[in-house]
Amino acid sequence: MGTKLRDQVMKLVKPVFIEWPASQRNLNDLREAFINTIEPIEARIRKAQSPEAEQIIRHIIGMERWGQNRLRVALGSPLVMDEHHAYKPPQGLSKNHLLVEFRKTRLQTLELIEQLKGTIDPQYIPHNAMGPLSTQGWLYYLCLHADWESRRLR
Repeated sequence: MGTKLRDQVMKLVKPVFIEWPASQRNLNDLREAFINTIEPIEARIRKAQSPEAEQIIRHIIGMERWGQNRLRVALGSPLVMDEHHAYKPPQGLSKNHLLVEFRKTRLQTLELIEQLKGTIDPQYIPHNAMGPLSTQGWLYYLCLHADWESRRLR
């Protein structure tokens, strides 16, 4: 699927599949979702044996770190319109090291959620493909993304 078509599709599905479900959850609910997905994602990482596994795990971590950076805009950080690639761990790390990186990233997300509890919602921060997402939308998306992508691990 071409980039323009993908972006158009993402903008159409965003209200139904991201923003509406996210609006039904408060930050505590979203925090619980992040906590509840740690063990299943880590189990999938541990079992992964395919040649693509390292790239998928690095992608999951990079996307969550990138999303954290976007969410910090709601706390007063400047918006940087970049891509997730710079946030990925380096290539060649062992699976155990990637597990540590995933856990560390997830704990940072949980800390960020606590900081976001002091902000006035909703705040909308741009996503490169989907356009503006609310803070809850970003969190919902990041949690879903990690879970979906980890299901590709074999």
